[in-house]
Amino acid sequence: MLKRISLSMWQKILLGLIAGIIAGSIAPDYVKMMKPFADVFLTLIRMTVVPVVFVSLVCGITSLRNLSKMGSIAAKTLCIYFITMMLAATLSMFLAHIFHIGEGLNLQVSQTLQSVKVPTLTETLIHIFPDNPFKALAAGEVLPIIVFAMFFGIAINLAGDDGKPVAHLFHSLNQVVFRLILMVLTFAPYG
Repeated sequence: MLKRISLSMWQKILLGLIAGIIAGSIAPDYVKMMKPFADVFLTLIRMTVVPVVFVSLVCGITSLRNLSKMGSIAAKTLCIYFITMMLAATLSMFLAHIFHIGEGLNLQVSQTLQSVKVPTLTETLIHIFPDNPFKALAAGEVLPIIVFAMFFGIAINLAGDDGKPVAHLFHSLNQVVFRLILMVLTFAPYG
């Protein structure tokens, strides 16, 4: 009898990656036909980002009852966000420089792009605070979502006993969102 081999998630993903590389080098036309599966997987991953960020931050803040701790955690959260974004930008620019990405590519900037106004630091800081949190959630704007989640979590705590059912709802919703992520990640080896 053949014994069934049980692979962990990372092993399945690695196996899928290797199979994708082999299939891409042997039959690139077949792999192009499979692209919609990868697109669906990436869409599913993007689908989970906003709920995870919002719900987990609200849960984290409602777990804290001491408002002074919330202030330091909020500051640390914003600092971590800015540092990771800065590291990502620096790393991508460094790798682009090392591997000469885009070298020899002559793109003409259209009049539309030339007229785009780069926001000032003040405008960027103001943009962090969403005037319409549902619009920020729908657009997937992570930093305004973080700020709204922090204010929302603090408001739940300040509501006292009236906020406890809402906090309980978000803790339950947190379990559901993480189950959703696990469901999406089961498609990772195929995506």
